[in-house]
Amino acid sequence: MTRTFRVLLVATVVGWFAVGGVSAAPTDVNDIAESYVKLVLEIGLYDGDYVDSYFGPPQWQPSDDQW
Repeated sequence: MTRTFRVLLVATVVGWFAVGGVSAAPTDVNDIAESYVKLVLEIGLYDGDYVDSYFGPPQWQPSDDQW
């Protein structure tokens, strides 16, 4: 990964927690995994090469119109 992309990724994660993107820290491993998948899919909106394919629940995928 390029340095710029790493900085953007860290800033996104920190900002997401700072504005209340997560109301409470997930304690179940399934909640953690779901949060991670949703975060990666959102990053994929900005970098088309980041996510190769996704076969999970369609409601987890972010839509382009929400930005």
